Amino acid sequence: MSPQSDALAAVLRVGAALDALGVTYAVGGSFASSVQGVFRTTNDVDVVAALADEHVERFVTLLGADFYVDAEMIRDAIQHRSEFNVIFQPIIFKIDVFVPRLDVITRRELSRAQVFDFGARTLRVISAEDVIVQKLYWYRIGHHVAQRQWEDARRREDPTRRARSRLPSGDRRGAGRSRSAREAPCLKE
Repeated sequence: MSPQSDALAAVLRVGAALDALGVTYAVGGSFASSVQGVFRTTNDVDVVAALADEHVERFVTLLGADFYVDAEMIRDAIQHRSEFNVIFQPIIFKIDVFVPRLDVITRRELSRAQVFDFGARTLRVISAEDVIVQKLYWYRIGHHVAQRQWEDARRREDPTRRARSRLPSGDRRGAGRSRSAREAPCLKE
């Protein structure tokens, strides 16, 4: 496997663990930009996940020995509505998991996430429109100097067009194919 396909496999395993727990989540950041528009490399993957204390031990167990994950760090992130890291050890690949405030905006963003097929697995990815909003937000809070965020937002393609062929996947059959009729479950407002 290539490092890119290993990284994709790691993200798919994190998504599968969150699905098994019934946790609403969505992958964002540069990974979502790549799935929803223009491919670019990234050093990590960002995931927003509505984790609660009762999920912690099972989440760590489901990820298994290939992942470095600290249960106390997760609990702290849940308590403070912040982030924690999951490291896929075989290739030292980092996944940043953000535990959000479940305000109206975040709940709606999570509810608009689309489910993409990656072979035998699926992954929830924030919508193309939300990718643009997030990129512009990070560009703004970076005092308009985060040129990479601006370029990601500016170069967005038609949100209905998917970049399947650009995804780093060994087996592209069904990779990145959105099931638009199936959305992430909406959190109650």
